[in-house]
Amino acid sequence: MAKDLDFLEAATRTLLDEQTQADWTDVEVAREVNLGYMKAFTEVVNVYEDYYTTTANEDFAADTQEYSLPTDLYKLRRVEANYAVSTTNSVGSKVTFVKMDSILRDLGNSAASVSTSSSPAYYVIGTTIGFLPIPDSAGTNAIKFWYVAIPDELSDGEDEINIPFPDRYYESIPLEAAGNLLRKGQQEEEVALAYLADAENRREKMSMELEDRIADGPKSIIDISGESMVF
Repeated sequence: MAKDLDFLEAATRTLLDEQTQADWTDVEVAREVNLGYMKAFTEVVNVYEDYYTTTANEDFAADTQEYSLPTDLYKLRRVEANYAVSTTNSVGSKVTFVKMDSILRDLGNSAASVSTSSSPAYYVIGTTIGFLPIPDSAGTNAIKFWYVAIPDELSDGEDEINIPFPDRYYESIPLEAAGNLLRKGQQEEEVALAYLADAENRREKMSMELEDRIADGPKSIIDISGESMVF
């Protein structure tokens, strides 16, 4: 059975022992269902962030250093930039993240080696990303982002949750919703706390089980610095 908003609202009302509106409106139930959904989403991201990874492109503008990040960005996973889009067969390459403290000169310097990184780099300020060096020419889709996207809330009754194996892991959502509604309605505090504790335990169990979702091959250490390292 699809784990959509209608299903989750019905499951929540079962826990509240209220199948039709009385103490809690449909709007209140939907709001708390979405809160439970977002908590389940962030728990998945903590152990398997690439489940939600998506991509987006942005253009380079000539002599422009800073650009807006995707509006639905939750976590930035990777950035590539192509400084020579007009060159035949040119492709983007990974840009290295640097903290602003590691930029040894002014941010507007056009040299590539003004930071602790000798390759092109980027920094992030709020919802803005800046590139070093500053691109000197325009380029269509010269920037490519890989990022974890914030999911849309459930609004239509047929909107389904997006988590791994939803038939197995949906249960924390109505438990979270019912617990919060009971507390806000100042009804059955002990039951409310039990529901919330059960929801947290189920999210933790989901997290542990999803940690090894990619079970192909042995675990390994990844060299993200691009240098020869001895462990």
